[in-house]
Amino acid sequence: MAWTIKRIKVMGLAEMASRVKQLLFQWGEIFLLATGWRPSVKTSTQMDRSIFSAQDLDVASIWNSQFTLDLSKLDRLVSGRVDIFSYENVELGHPIDWLKEPVSGIKSPSRYGKGINYREKKQVGDIKVVWELGRHQHLVPLAIGYLLTGNPAYKETLAEHIRSWIVSCPFGYTVHWCSSLEVALRGISWSIVHSLLLLSGEKRGLFSLLGDENHLRDALYQHAWFIRHNLSSYSSANNHLIGELTGLWTLCTVFDFGSCGRNWAGYAKMCLEEEAVKQVYPDGVDKEQAIYYHYWVLEYLLFSSLVGQVAGQAFSDRYTHTIENMARFLETLIPVGGVPPQIGDADDGCVAPFMISRRDSPFFDVLSACKMMNNKEYILTETSFWYSLMAAKNPAEIIENRVSDVVNLPCFFEEGGYAVLGDDTTHIVFDAGPLGYTSIAAHGHADALSICLALDGVWWLVDPGTYIYHDNPEWRNYFRSTAAHNTVVVDNTDQSKIGGDFLWLDHASAQLVGHGVEDVKQWVTGTHDGYAKIGVTHVRKVEYFECEHRIVISDVLEGNGVHHLDWHWHLHPDVFSTWDDDSDSWILTHRNRHKKVKLSCDMDVATEMVKGSVSPIAGWYSSQLGSKTASEVLVYRVSGMLPCKLIFTFILE
Repeated sequence: MAWTIKRIKVMGLAEMASRVKQLLFQWGEIFLLATGWRPSVKTSTQMDRSIFSAQDLDVASIWNSQFTLDLSKLDRLVSGRVDIFSYENVELGHPIDWLKEPVSGIKSPSRYGKGINYREKKQVGDIKVVWELGRHQHLVPLAIGYLLTGNPAYKETLAEHIRSWIVSCPFGYTVHWCSSLEVALRGISWSIVHSLLLLSGEKRGLFSLLGDENHLRDALYQHAWFIRHNLSSYSSANNHLIGELTGLWTLCTVFDFGSCGRNWAGYAKMCLEEEAVKQVYPDGVDKEQAIYYHYWVLEYLLFSSLVGQVAGQAFSDRYTHTIENMARFLETLIPVGGVPPQIGDADDGCVAPFMISRRDSPFFDVLSACKMMNNKEYILTETSFWYSLMAAKNPAEIIENRVSDVVNLPCFFEEGGYAVLGDDTTHIVFDAGPLGYTSIAAHGHADALSICLALDGVWWLVDPGTYIYHDNPEWRNYFRSTAAHNTVVVDNTDQSKIGGDFLWLDHASAQLVGHGVEDVKQWVTGTHDGYAKIGVTHVRKVEYFECEHRIVISDVLEGNGVHHLDWHWHLHPDVFSTWDDDSDSWILTHRNRHKKVKLSCDMDVATEMVKGSVSPIAGWYSSQLGSKTASEVLVYRVSGMLPCKLIFTFILE
């Protein structure tokens, strides 16, 4: 009830009215379902299409000349075992119980889906695990395996999983029918599997798996129907809406649902065009202020664009330009040979799971595909291989194109609120963007004016990541807190107020207020008002002196009265600190690098290193949802009258 009240507080009157209308719709739907009603295709000419344009290529030969298929993991899938997030070799059983969360063994109810409290672990287990299986993304590598090897066991497993899911999860019932995004991602997976089967020579594609073609077509139609009638709206209309529209667009473009499907496809395409403008700043920064979700939205837009290209329904130049700008921003964040910082939430999801193994850098795969779409040279990866087939390009002709663009620094993204300083070896990311998108800012963190530092492609100063979404609010809140980021905490409070797992109240407002390049340095200044309620304003200036290999960070806390200030510098788990009495500084070393970094402060203030503390929580790093490891955080503490100014110097040796 407390969460509901907080959620209502961030709604406008129009949204409240819409929520009431949704509730009435659900009551009507429950009644209709009880009478046996189910959406079904009225007319269909069964003119289905593939998302791939290269039907005349010997795909298997081209793929096998460049990559190696991990048959062991495919065979594990056949035997009913799979990796999910940080859980390895999870036993699914035969037949799969789609309602059972396989890690805890908890089985969710089979009642009306939208009436199930999926946030309640005692009722559903870890919903992320249940939904991950329900997305059927593990079926895509199986279909690829069948295409490349012809192994009938892979096709039989595809048929078994889809058939058993349709039986176990009838339309409207179970947790697999309570989130439009989950329905959309499953629809995308089925569309990809259908297209891969067509490439394999199965002329009926997905319909070759089940004997009752009409029943399967109705199941596909029900996915599209559910999405169209349950699109996210108002404060929930973030990446979820773009994902839902991508699913609706893909289903209605690949499969023939008659005039109704064509109308839905047109609506989805129109809305995707609109949301690409609404949810992305002109400089290419996704408004949710979470880098993983930036990547995810980019992949949604890219995938939708390529589906449209195959269908002869191209998106606008403005839409394509948005994709280009998003790719440019993401590429700018990535140090040479590395990965982007973990700013904001990350849940390890993807749109098109063309790889059986967890991708170390899904960002790189999508960037390669974006370059391919724009006819630029790019490095062919397993994922961009399949995207090239969607774009009607022959992968055999681009295998030799292994040139990667070099981003010239500094770069400034004023609308999105980011600056990236540095050179070929030093990479500094400064975050002065808004908290997030819409009134709930669901995936943002209280990280205003935080910085991350990479040297030679590896991160030294980090954003610790996300770790967990549901079930444990203490850990969820820590990883989103101001204390979990490389910025200043005032009076042990966050810059913005947490209202729930995906809900923020009293948003801090941050912005870049100046930047430039001079003969000897690059610099940027940002400010935020997250502590205005206690009369404090934070201004941070970051300067990089390239020739001296020196970074200077100047923090000014303006205000009145006595306040307690904490500076946090979070280190990657491979980075270790030693205090040097002679220089009054921390000496940082890296497990796999010979470089050193000296961190000093211009004032004699209390400092300590914390690692792996659970009370209070501090000194943790998460590289993957569900996984965390102890890491060092250096803390500087000051108590006294404001204003206060501290200058930190990082000397790169």
